Amino acid sequence: AAVESSFGAQPSPHRRMVRFWARNSGQFYVRSTTATVRMMRTLAKRMATEEVWDQSAYSQEGLWPAIDRTKPSTSGGRVGSRVSVRILNYACFCNSKWFFRHLVHEPKWAHHRPVSVHTNYHPEKQARM
Repeated sequence: AAVESSFGAQPSPHRRMVRFWARNSGQFYVRSTTATVRMMRTLAKRMATEEVWDQSAYSQEGLWPAIDRTKPSTSGGRVGSRVSVRILNYACFCNSKWFFRHLVHEPKWAHHRPVSVHTNYHPEKQARM
């Protein structure tokens, strides 16, 4: 970010950053733990009462800071889900974009068979299938 030098301020070398991103919720494995049950209940409630995109809610709930539930919340009543998140192997649990761009056409993947393929809606999907 550019800093106007006439203001006399220089950017701090220790600036805080916030990065926004989303996880694709097309495929995931949920282990039955207290944290995941709490998160799934929260997601079900949000889907029923809010106009929120499922992937946005999934990302928000999974990435919300893990706040101690034993202390009063200072974040408007929201607390973190405290779930552990791991990323599935992209070649074994691929999406249709990766499947059709790489697995189908690249010789090095000729003998690979994914565990599952997440197929989103694409206008040309029926013809490909």
